[in-house]
Amino acid sequence: MANSRNLNLSMGDVHSAGQTNHGAIIQTDHGIAELENFKNNTVRVRIRRKEQAKEPHSYAVVAKPIPTSIQIVDLDDHFRFSNGLLYIKIVKSPFRLVCCDAENKILN
Repeated sequence: MANSRNLNLSMGDVHSAGQTNHGAIIQTDHGIAELENFKNNTVRVRIRRKEQAKEPHSYAVVAKPIPTSIQIVDLDDHFRFSNGLLYIKIVKSPFRLVCCDAENKILN
């Protein structure tokens, strides 16, 4: 295991979150997280370390993300990502994701 010493590092704190055509990209101390919207009830989360230059291939999702109405709001301690049916709280310190439904009930 060449990178076994890096397996237990956290992603650190969030530096920025920006909107893309299909979702959001989040920059952290040690990596990048991407949220991609496939339907109003389906969001793919991809997380990778900064040293991983190439975007990881997904064997699980064969569909293409769709452009939809997405909101990203910067609040004091977190960003709020919303696509209408799902709300994802992106905690800034340390980086964490909390997935909720439209009534703000935790899904995970």
